[in-house]
Amino acid sequence: MSSTDIFLKFSDRTAMETAFAAVGWHTADPVSGDPVFPPVAVHGAAAVDIIGAIRTPPVLDAEDNVIEPAATTPGWHVNVRLRTGGVLPAELEAFVLDPAPVTPHRRFL
Repeated sequence: MSSTDIFLKFSDRTAMETAFAAVGWHTADPVSGDPVFPPVAVHGAAAVDIIGAIRTPPVLDAEDNVIEPAATTPGWHVNVRLRTGGVLPAELEAFVLDPAPVTPHRRFL
């Protein structure tokens, strides 16, 4: 079985939640309304891995002095794996990273 990995980037968590709600991919508990971010959620033919904000590690010298502090990469990141024949909802196409990252922060195994 083959699959396709797609990397999405939203401006922030609220933008992701709004876009996901528009396609029926809910990120809240149906009873409490509290945000729910399981490691990987399955929505039809798509597995969704919400990464969120990405922090890069600090750059250190040989004595462990900080040369560059840790930083946050702008945006709210989500990985989607589509099963064979699966299609990304058109409403999410605007958030696809193109080109895809060469070295993703996290990927499906």
